Amino acid sequence: MKRLGKVTAVAVAGLAAGAVLSPTAVEAATKYFSTTQVVKGNGVVNCPAGYAVTGGGYSVPQDSYTDTSVTQYFVTASYPTSKGWRVAATRTRITLDEKDGITDSTTAYAAKVYAICVG
Repeated sequence: MKRLGKVTAVAVAGLAAGAVLSPTAVEAATKYFSTTQVVKGNGVVNCPAGYAVTGGGYSVPQDSYTDTSVTQYFVTASYPTSKGWRVAATRTRITLDEKDGITDSTTAYAAKVYAICVG
């Protein structure tokens, strides 16, 4: 069996790639990404008028630990809405004090939210 040279292999690979990525597919992909916006907010974000949400996500601070306190973040929900993306989160703080002992509190936390919107 005859082996293909490097130049021949590259040419064959280029022809295969050209067949897969036709000009129409490349144009459609370019239009998709040129009309995509990422919007940011806290708790919930909405896409601009004329755009539809296609995905989303969130970020919360890193948990912190010291000798006398702990702060932890928990995401309890992350989902699309009819207009954007919503995230529900909580922050729990636990502290140790010689006088008061151990105290803790859990409160709602407005996480950073991202929505991917396409128009």
